Amino acid sequence: MRFRGFTIVELLVVSTIIVIVATVGIIYLPDLYRTYKFNEYTYTIENLVRLAKVRAMELSTNVAVCPDTNQKSIRIVNLGTNRIIRCNVTTRCSGNNYPCVLTELRIEENFINLDGDEFRFDPRGLAYDDAQEGMSGMGVGRVCIDKERKRYFKVCVGQFGSIRIEKGDGQCGPC
Repeated sequence: MRFRGFTIVELLVVSTIIVIVATVGIIYLPDLYRTYKFNEYTYTIENLVRLAKVRAMELSTNVAVCPDTNQKSIRIVNLGTNRIIRCNVTTRCSGNNYPCVLTELRIEENFINLDGDEFRFDPRGLAYDDAQEGMSGMGVGRVCIDKERKRYFKVCVGQFGSIRIEKGDGQCGPC
């Protein structure tokens, strides 16, 4: 029995195919990373808004959702019995010091833009905005991110605490 190896032509064809596949993979890798990070932030933002509503009902307190477009961060703030939104709070929650920050999300990537309105949930899970409090049927607040102004993800919160998700092509707009 005679052993037969690979010819030089076979080795060149295989290595050429490997180089082509690797080149295509490297070209699309940054876009895949951007898509992954955008999807990760969308999941986290949706959960933060839902967490704010649950924490308000669980703690029987007012909880604010505070998007900061300058610092690209979203804070969930425990307001206690205070019904006025105060989002400039930096103190972490410990004991009964109100207002205090329950949790915060910082968006580190430059290709993701943050937009939104401050709003709060009361102990019943109803959403309010200081300017719109008492107006029935009005949209209350939103948190929106977009990826390079091409694709957006928006969490819209209605006055009765309903949470609606919108996503699509383009950039953030009103709910």
